[in-house]
Amino acid sequence: MEKKTNKNLNMALGWLITIILIVTLWLAAQTQKLKKEPYVTTRKTLSKLYEVDLKTFNKWIQIFSDPAILSFDTFSKQRGITQQQKDYLLALFGSPTQDKTKYSKAQIVAFEDDELHHAEYRTGRESIKKFFKKYNITPEMYAQLNFFPPRIGRELKRQMGC
Repeated sequence: MEKKTNKNLNMALGWLITIILIVTLWLAAQTQKLKKEPYVTTRKTLSKLYEVDLKTFNKWIQIFSDPAILSFDTFSKQRGITQQQKDYLLALFGSPTQDKTKYSKAQIVAFEDDELHHAEYRTGRESIKKFFKKYNITPEMYAQLNFFPPRIGRELKRQMGC
């Protein structure tokens, strides 16, 4: 009778070790999923790169970023920016160059050969109102901003024929 008890005890101990091993592996996999990507930069650093204040930079994110990719609510609560978010924002806003880190409304509606940047804001506003589907920007979005990211500013300028 003693042999059966030792056999049952060894079998139960084997199952217990197996269950503990499975739970440990499952917990390790779950903690790996929860690990956060490290921050590589800050919003302030990126806003300086585009030569805009933090308020304007946050508006750009709020207006132009896809909520499925970069939710502004979550993003605004973060202390920093991950590499993946930085790459997305640089692709979304365009890479700032030395001569064009941002576009003002005056620069968008001014003609290239106009050195003084004579601009008709009314022209830009009316064009956006008429053809907002073409520009992928609503009149409300246009009214909220004084400066536009390089990629979006270049595209608006090209589409307006300036």
